[in-house]
Amino acid sequence: MALLDRVTETGAVAPQLWPIEALNGLLTAERRGRISVEVRRRLAGFLQALPIRIDDEMASRSWTTTARLA
Repeated sequence: MALLDRVTETGAVAPQLWPIEALNGLLTAERRGRISVEVRRRLAGFLQALPIRIDDEMASRSWTTTARLA
């Protein structure tokens, strides 16, 4: 909850795959019966509304900076 509060207050930066991975997690939970369609939609809307900036430079750094960090 502290992390969510921090992101809500100050924002965050996420890789380009973040929206796809987040939605995949929600869809998987829905398919497995863990959450309903309505809950998935509400959570997806909540995540989409967070002040998260997508890092457009990630792909260009994948072959260099990210590879070194890995």
